[in-house]
Amino acid sequence: MWTIGRFFGGLCFVGGYFGPMYAAGRLEAANVLQYADAREHALACGREDYAEQLVAMIEDLRPGL
Repeated sequence: MWTIGRFFGGLCFVGGYFGPMYAAGRLEAANVLQYADAREHALACGREDYAEQLVAMIEDLRPGL
């Protein structure tokens, strides 16, 4: 994580604000499937409260799903 953070921090000096924010957005968008898997696990464990929060996180990243 340190290496990834330093890499994207270094991009600030090369690509300005857009480069690191674009890369971070791409990484976060890839997490949608992980959030969906976590939701399924939460439901299997009977934690509907967590499942609702995960649905909100998915919808923030992918409106309309």
